[in-house]
Amino acid sequence: MTDGSARRVKIAIAGGGTGGHVLPAIAVVNELRRRDAIGDLLWIGSETGVERDVALSAGIPFVAIPTGKLRRYFSLQTGVDAARVPLGIIRARRLLRQFRPDALFSTGGFVSVPSVLAARGIAPVLTHEQTAILGLANRINARFATTLAVSYAETEAVARRHSRSVAVTGNPVRASLRAGDHAQGFGRWGFDPNLPLIYVTGGARGASPINQRVASLLPDLLERAQLLHQTGP
Repeated sequence: MTDGSARRVKIAIAGGGTGGHVLPAIAVVNELRRRDAIGDLLWIGSETGVERDVALSAGIPFVAIPTGKLRRYFSLQTGVDAARVPLGIIRARRLLRQFRPDALFSTGGFVSVPSVLAARGIAPVLTHEQTAILGLANRINARFATTLAVSYAETEAVARRHSRSVAVTGNPVRASLRAGDHAQGFGRWGFDPNLPLIYVTGGARGASPINQRVASLLPDLLERAQLLHQTGP
């Protein structure tokens, strides 16, 4: 796709709220840029998520729309958020009609739902699920998306209950993560290279249980190894 004969594609991105929904989109954009296959980009997200800063730092134009969090528990805020979703759909549809993307790439999170619903009749939608269990937002998105991409083969059977077109793609990973230096990493955090190192991270609904279990095991772990624990924004 670098011989100049292929048309570069225009892509709108919808997703955010947390880094788990944002960074896979950046990985895809970086790869398409490396292949010289991408033209114009537009990121549609929320006012308060991490996606604005990430998009702008990657040179991607960003527009915020009204969004509402999808909750599985009772909250007085749910009614307010429910009213914001239709406003977000109207705003997203106007943006997509103006931008006219070749495709909408959704990475999930409640911020993606208005754009996915708005894309009908404007552009095909690829929705990607990063975790083994479909989130609530992606269960909604899957019914309106052209294709639902999942990261794990074990998720495919469940995904087909929500989408007629499912693809197992794996999880997009930024190439920069493969360019690390072992000695530099140990030096940055002051670790002893002669001791084992455990790296702990989690996302979405799995983050809290991981954090809690690591905290309870910490005294025993530190007798045997060093620990690098990534948590929060």
